[in-house]
Amino acid sequence: MFLRLYAPASGINNAVLDNVRGIIFRPNGNLLVCNASGAAQNTIQQFDTAGNYMNSFMTTSVNSPFCLIYRQGDILLTNSSGSPKMFKYDFNGGFINAFTSTTLNFVQQAIKNTNGDIIACEFSGTGSGLKVFDSTGNLLTTLSGVTGVRGVFRIQNGNYLTTNGTGLYEIDDTTGVVVRQIYVSSNLQFIDVFDRNLATSIENNVVPGIYKLYDNYPNPFNPGTKITFEIGYSAYSHSRGEFVSLKVFDMLGKEVATLVNENLQPGSYEVTFSGSNFSSGVYFYQLRAGEFSETKKLILMK
Repeated sequence: MFLRLYAPASGINNAVLDNVRGIIFRPNGNLLVCNASGAAQNTIQQFDTAGNYMNSFMTTSVNSPFCLIYRQGDILLTNSSGSPKMFKYDFNGGFINAFTSTTLNFVQQAIKNTNGDIIACEFSGTGSGLKVFDSTGNLLTTLSGVTGVRGVFRIQNGNYLTTNGTGLYEIDDTTGVVVRQIYVSSNLQFIDVFDRNLATSIENNVVPGIYKLYDNYPNPFNPGTKITFEIGYSAYSHSRGEFVSLKVFDMLGKEVATLVNENLQPGSYEVTFSGSNFSSGVYFYQLRAGEFSETKKLILMK
């Protein structure tokens, strides 16, 4: 359901935005948009929290931009043209250097795993597939069970969802083998969590994001289980991220494990809790971030 035009707030303006690709919100609530055509071709355009145009936030080495990723110390940008295809920028839009020296063809969506690895969609070429890089840009592997890939998303069981010109697929996160084709279509692109309030309920210069603690998987478990959570933008967000804690408690409320205790940028995260040194029973895990707090139950069965 269409709600309203957000940016540019003044209405359609092809001199500002034309051929829009990926978007991301800065910690201060401003919106960054990948713009590939028009008078502002090959720029990352910035808008304030009301959708008013501000400036071209990134211009250096921007060449048919597709996707932006916030990390602990920089912003990654993927390009579908030029060489190399992935670059790093500081939080003010200043160019740092190339993320990787690996030769790539037509890179589209990319995501960051909780361990820092970057998963990028290489749409075309002989190496087409999901490219897995470590946090410093070294290529680890190519998951090529699906080629011509455009969008990528990691689901709770650890596998990846990916899109191409024939539909939506689930692939194994280690081998790249197709697990199933979920949807048949002539053309699918980006994959992301949908939140209809993300850009429509802006108040006091804060863009509300998703704060979510998911059920651990598997549950019951032995000996390990994965816990996934999402951190959104809030009044507590800043360039260093937001302080987040994820702790495990026993039935008596005694803390038995600390899984996360650090500043995190808004995004999706996954951690593993090992019950190898714990007795069978019911435990609780609690996520705290700013004013957000949620607790869920997990069951260790040996």
